[in-house]
Amino acid sequence: MKLSPSQPVTIHADRIDKRYIPHLANFPGGLLRLNIGIGPDNNFTPCASWHSYDGGKTWVVVENLCPRIEWNTVLSDGSYYEIDDYWFQDADQPEWYWGNGGFSTGERNFHHEYIRLHAPSVIPCTLRSMRQMGQPQDPWFELINKANYDRAVSLDTVMLGGVVLSSVLEMESPRQLLSAGYCRLAGHEKHVVMLFESQDGGRTWEEGPIIMAPADTPEGADETALTQLANGDLYVITRTGSVMLHAWSSDRGQTWTAPEAIRLVDSGEYITGVWPIIRRLKRGGLVCSYGRPKSTFTSIEEAQAFDYVAEHYGHCGKFVMCDPSGTGREWQGRIDLHAIETELQAHMGVPPHQRLRVQEDTNVRESNSWEYLSLNEVEDDVLLATYDVQRFREHWNSFPVFRTSWA
Repeated sequence: MKLSPSQPVTIHADRIDKRYIPHLANFPGGLLRLNIGIGPDNNFTPCASWHSYDGGKTWVVVENLCPRIEWNTVLSDGSYYEIDDYWFQDADQPEWYWGNGGFSTGERNFHHEYIRLHAPSVIPCTLRSMRQMGQPQDPWFELINKANYDRAVSLDTVMLGGVVLSSVLEMESPRQLLSAGYCRLAGHEKHVVMLFESQDGGRTWEEGPIIMAPADTPEGADETALTQLANGDLYVITRTGSVMLHAWSSDRGQTWTAPEAIRLVDSGEYITGVWPIIRRLKRGGLVCSYGRPKSTFTSIEEAQAFDYVAEHYGHCGKFVMCDPSGTGREWQGRIDLHAIETELQAHMGVPPHQRLRVQEDTNVRESNSWEYLSLNEVEDDVLLATYDVQRFREHWNSFPVFRTSWA
């Protein structure tokens, strides 16, 4: 078994500003809903949404439900769910937080609702503490007023929950959802990943057990992919700022195994990266996408010595790997989507100075492509890997979307 990638193709080029982190949801009837952040990747940078009814060849602008989504998904009954990045503390009930949620009835009747999160253990932060990287814009003002009961507020009195729900998993029904979220907890200097549960379709979330809290990684644990294996166990892959970790739970998330570093069984390499997404294929097996950097390691000691901060933005890696066993213990067959991008550009005669590349200032992204991917199984054993690229020269729309098939 192996992953067989096609060539990348531009599917949407309606540029307003810098763009980043696409979230793609595919519906049983063929609808694709695409959400993209517009502007620099700062706090409270808003996003916009589009629909495609022809497999990604053409797109129409649609109403945005959440100002900046963190996750979206289509549930087993065909309904849609999305969740915003930010939670604001209830001024009168400090253990509770208010957020934005998006819902639909099938492929129609998309609408917004305010949702709630009960997270008594989470350490909130002030709006002032986030000021350096951006402040809320109009889409969030109504939510801030709601959480503070329309009282006068300031940068020091508006409190945020600091919980980021980076994946949502349907369990027994569309009303029973689990989510892995990262946050700050008392007694932990770095981010911790916790399990959250909803019994009402994502309208109310309740804090659950800690999934992992590594203290020996640069970031602790943050962006986390959550899935359920064929045997019923829960499984996560987590960003840490060093090697990516994974863990298992056999009791619906109440207890978890000690986190382990992921090691590819075919190459023996340890891997690092951001924004992992796991898809359990309908015919069996797992596929995972993740981004930057390109660095791999032959040992845990080598990974610990890696200057992740210096190299963080210095590579353009976008990767997909598979586990034919479906257990999370046999990851292999990693392919580099960025290498395919540049190979295609060279084949088409794009001059080197116009190809995707890392500039001397690695925070300048205009010549590069983004490392946060969306991954969706759109047919049995056929996946779409979608990502943003600021400038890419190729044959326009020869085939929609980047397709990765499972052979």
